[in-house]
Amino acid sequence: MKLTVEQAVAKAQKLALIKKTDEAEALLRSVLKITPSHPMAKKQLESLLAAVQLPDADKAQLLKVFNQGHACAAIELAQNLQKKYSRSSVLYLIEGAANAQIGENVLAENAFREALKIDPQSAQGYNNLANSLKEQGRFEQSRQAFLSAIKLNPKFAQAYNNLGVLLKDMKRYPQAIRRLTQAVHADPNYYEAYRNLGLVYQEKGDHALAISMYKEVLKLAPNDLDAMSYLANCQRAQQDFEGAIETLKTLLNLAPQRHEQRQKLAMSLSDIGDYDGAISALETVVDDAPNDLVALINLGNAISKTSDLERAMSVVERVLEIEPNNLGALNNIGVIKQNMGDLDGAAAVFDKALAIDPNVSELKMNRSVVHFLNSEFEQAWPLYYSRFEHENPSTPFLKTIRPVWTGERCRLFVWAEQGIGDEVFFASLLDAVSQQVEQLTVSVDKRLKNMFARSFPNISFILRGADFPSRNYDAHIPIGGLGQVLRNGPQAFDSHPQSFIKVDVDRVAKIKRALGAFDGKTIGISWNTQNRKNNHVRNIDLLMFMQAFQSTERRFVNLQYGDTDAEIENVCAQTGANIITLPDLDRFKDIDGLSAAIMACDCVVTIDNSTVHLAASMGQETHLILPFFPDWRWPFVERGSPWYPNLNIYRQSSRFGWPTVLRSVDNNLKKLGS
Repeated sequence: MKLTVEQAVAKAQKLALIKKTDEAEALLRSVLKITPSHPMAKKQLESLLAAVQLPDADKAQLLKVFNQGHACAAIELAQNLQKKYSRSSVLYLIEGAANAQIGENVLAENAFREALKIDPQSAQGYNNLANSLKEQGRFEQSRQAFLSAIKLNPKFAQAYNNLGVLLKDMKRYPQAIRRLTQAVHADPNYYEAYRNLGLVYQEKGDHALAISMYKEVLKLAPNDLDAMSYLANCQRAQQDFEGAIETLKTLLNLAPQRHEQRQKLAMSLSDIGDYDGAISALETVVDDAPNDLVALINLGNAISKTSDLERAMSVVERVLEIEPNNLGALNNIGVIKQNMGDLDGAAAVFDKALAIDPNVSELKMNRSVVHFLNSEFEQAWPLYYSRFEHENPSTPFLKTIRPVWTGERCRLFVWAEQGIGDEVFFASLLDAVSQQVEQLTVSVDKRLKNMFARSFPNISFILRGADFPSRNYDAHIPIGGLGQVLRNGPQAFDSHPQSFIKVDVDRVAKIKRALGAFDGKTIGISWNTQNRKNNHVRNIDLLMFMQAFQSTERRFVNLQYGDTDAEIENVCAQTGANIITLPDLDRFKDIDGLSAAIMACDCVVTIDNSTVHLAASMGQETHLILPFFPDWRWPFVERGSPWYPNLNIYRQSSRFGWPTVLRSVDNNLKKLGS
C-alpha cells in the first residue's frame, strides 16, 4: 500500500525511535525528493543526521577520560552521549575499549557489536571485537573477526599483528609467522610485530631467528625493555652468555629496579665463571629486597662456587628463617653439605625435603648422588630416572608404546642420552645386555658409531635421533637405565669388563709415526670440561698441570677439545714443556681419531671429562684427578672404580687447591716409569 507524505513522515519517526535509522533516513529522503520544503521531514532528517555526528569537543573529552585510565567514567560518559548521538559508532567503540580495559569482555563484545551495526564497514570495530572474543577464549570466532577486519582493510597492520598473536596462542606457528610478517610489511616501523615474531620463533625453539627479530625491535625502539629481556633469554639458550650479559647490563642501566633481570645477569656471569660479578649483582638485589627468597638462594649458589661454603650456608639458612620448608633452600643446603663432604648430613636434608614433596626432580637427583657415592646402587637407580623429569632435560624420555625393559628376553632398543662420555660409560654393559636379549639395537652419537660397531660386532647400531619404529622392538630403555637392571649392588660389578672399546689399530700406528720416536714417556693430557654445572671444581689450570708434571723425560699429547693453541703456547713458553697438538685431528668431532691418539700415548692424565671414559674403556693406563666432591660416577671405594677396575684415581683431600693431588699423580707416574 502506497503511503501518503504525512504517513511516510510518521513512519520514519517510528523507525527512528526503534533505531532503524537507515530505513528512517531513506524514507525521509524520499519524502523530501517529492516535497523538498516539507518542514517536519526536514527537521526529522536534521535530527537524525545530528545523532550520527559526535561533536569534536565531546569526542576529545571522552578520549581524554579514557586515556587517563578512568575506564568506568569513560563508560558512563559514552553511554550518556549515546542518548543524544545514538548513531555514533565511535561512542560504542570507546565504551567497548573501556570495558575491555577493566576485564568486562562480554560487555566489550556487546558494545563492539553495536558499533558494527551502525558501521558494518569498520575494520577497527572487527579488530576490537576479535580482541574481546580472544579474551573470552573464543579463539575461532576471534580469528574470523580478525579476518573480517583484514578483508575490509588489507593494509591494517594492527589486525595482522593481533591475528598473529592469536595464532601463536593457538600453537599455529607457521600461520602466526605469516600474519606477523604481513604486519611488518604493512608497517615496517611496527616494532611490536617484530617482537611478537621473536616470541613465536622463541616458542618454536628457533632462538637464532628470535634473536634477529628482537634486534630489529631494538633498532626501531632502542629502549624496549621487554625485547631486551627476551633477547637475553635467547642468548642464554644459545649459550651466548657474553651477549646476554651485555644485553642485561643495557636493560638495567635503563631500569635498575628490575631485579628479575639482575638475577638473570648474575646467572650469566656465573656461567662464564665470573662468580664475584654474580655475587655483586645478587647482593644488589638482596640489599634492596632482603626477603627475596629466590635472590638469597641464588646468592648462596654463587658464593658456593667460590668454595666459601660456610658463607654460602649462612646465606641460604636466612631463607629457612623466613620459610622453614622452602624446598629450594633445603636442596641447596643439601648440596653444600655434599660439597663439604658431609654425605650423611646431605642425605638427611634431602630426605627431609622429599618428605615435604617427593616429586621434586632436582631433590631426587641429588639424593641419588649420595646413594651412588655410598655404593647404594639399589636405592640410587630409581631416583636417577628423575633426570627425565627436569623442565628441560638434556635428553627427553622416548615417546613409545613399548614398555621399559626390566631384564626379559625380547627385542630390545637401547637409546642414547646425555653426552658421549655417558654413552661410553654405560657401553660397558652392552655385552651383558646382548646375552640376555634376542636382538639388541642401540642408538649412538654419530661420532661413536664406527667405534661401537667395531667393539660390539653382534649389536646393531643406529644414529642417535634416527627414527626407529616401535614395530622393530618389544621393549626399550635409556642407556643410563641399564645399571638398574644389571648393576644393582657392589657384587654385581664382579663380572664387569676391564676394557670394552676396541681402537682402530691402523690409526694408532699412523699417529705414532706422526709423533716420532722419543726416549722418554708420551703422556696424553686433558685438563678442562665445558660442563658449567661443576667445571669450577673439576678444571685445572694448564700451567699448574705442567708445573707439576714437566720433565725432559716426558712429552705430552694434547687430548683437550676446544681452541687450546694460545693457552698451550703460553704455558710452553713459561715452562719449557713439550706439548704436541696433532694438526689433522679434530678432537671434538673425530672421536675415533681421538681414541687412537689416546692409545698412541704411554698413559693418560685427565680430569673428569669424556677423555677418562674413552681412555679407561680401552684399557689404557689412565690417571684420573678428581675434586674433593666428585661426580656420582666415582663412588667412595677403597681403590679405583667399580666401573673401570684398572683406573688410577686421585682425589683432593680437601676442597682447597690441587698441588697435593698433582704431586701424588707425579709420584705415581715416576713409580710406574712414566
